[in-house]
Amino acid sequence: MKLIASCEYDGLYIFKYSERPGTPAFKLEDDVSPPEKTERFLELERLQRQIQGRIYDGYLGREVRVLVERESSRSNNDRMGHTTCHKVVNFPGPHVAPGQVAKIRIRTANPNSLYGDLLEVA
Repeated sequence: MKLIASCEYDGLYIFKYSERPGTPAFKLEDDVSPPEKTERFLELERLQRQIQGRIYDGYLGREVRVLVERESSRSNNDRMGHTTCHKVVNFPGPHVAPGQVAKIRIRTANPNSLYGDLLEVA
């Protein structure tokens, strides 16, 4: 927890430990109960959500460049792409094609993505 708080990662992929046959750890006795594993996971997830929320909120009002990848899964009028710092951004722009670079002003920070307005297409 101290490491995560200190590093303030933009995002984490976290999972509960599960045994993997054929690995050295598979032979070790598991001394952590399933409820304790769940509590540890949830505590780490809560901390990461707080950090990630603060980081994403820092993008509000900023202009970012987005490499457009595809139609958004949220709406066929929206497009989705990634910023140069690998943040997912959705924005309205049905005429913007995959492969184009768009300048977007961020207006909403969601838990795992940003939403903004199209300013121009490069």
